[in-house]
Amino acid sequence: MFGIDYLRTIYLNRLPRYRSKLFWGKLRRQYLITFRPGYVRAMQNFRYGSCRGCGTCCHLAWGCPLFSCRCEGRKNGIGCSIYEKRPDSCRLFPMEEKDLRDRDLLLPYVPCGYRFTRTEHFSKIKLKSP
Repeated sequence: MFGIDYLRTIYLNRLPRYRSKLFWGKLRRQYLITFRPGYVRAMQNFRYGSCRGCGTCCHLAWGCPLFSCRCEGRKNGIGCSIYEKRPDSCRLFPMEEKDLRDRDLLLPYVPCGYRFTRTEHFSKIKLKSP
């Protein structure tokens, strides 16, 4: 879909402007996975769509060292070198609509393949982690 040079150019041009916001988003996602797994599981029920393989989420806050342009079996040879064994923070992305907004800071012209159903009513529910 996109060449690695294109993604790298977008990433390097837009990242300095949003580095702190993206860093806090990364910390928020790690907090949710570690301390609020019930909430993350529940939010997955509101997510639909599929990954388009653009790799933008792999470059939030900093570039993932496992993202490669020579990845066998992925679209156009671009993708995660450990895709089948990737960690939960990658597997569950996006966890909330906030994650899509963070992702769109880096590549706003190409929409993510994931979307969420309307969740205003759901945000008022407090879920307990098991």
